[in-house]
Amino acid sequence: MEISCPSCGKMNETSPCLRCGCDLATLFNLRHAAEQALAEATRFLRDGEMADAYGQASRSWELRHSAPAAQLAFLAAIGMADFPGALKWRQRRGAFNS
Repeated sequence: MEISCPSCGKMNETSPCLRCGCDLATLFNLRHAAEQALAEATRFLRDGEMADAYGQASRSWELRHSAPAAQLAFLAAIGMADFPGALKWRQRRGAFNS
């Protein structure tokens, strides 16, 4: 997984930045936590535990705005019959289509 250095823009796979030496460890930790929450949301969704899936997808979104997080939250909201919430997540997911 690569992260763009916020200081110089170089793509990096490890910390510190290979170009400017900026410490990227926190960004890598946030990305990892978002991916873990997304994996948990997927597992909960498959198990039919919609509220837990929604919570983990929302957590993933808070850590890193991603289309997969919005999509899982959308599906979990539909599963809970939370249609206003589903619409909110659909709009967030749509921002990645433009």
